[in-house]
Amino acid sequence: MEVRLIVVMSGFGVSEQNATESAGRAAALPKNLCTERTPGDHFRGVFPRMAAISLGGFIFLGAYDHTHSLLLEVGRNSP
Repeated sequence: MEVRLIVVMSGFGVSEQNATESAGRAAALPKNLCTERTPGDHFRGVFPRMAAISLGGFIFLGAYDHTHSLLLEVGRNSP
């Protein structure tokens, strides 16, 4: 199975062919991010991601607590 890693550096990808060209653009990236983007652009997608992580944590911690309680009960009842 092949695992592909896609690297996106704030709006442009870096490949072997254009690494030199991308290095020059990377130097101008902070200025471009401040002038061409609004503050809302920097936080786009944060809330859906936080909701998904919270739901996953809720499920994991709920299962952990239930398993912990179950094992404590089994431990109390065993001779």
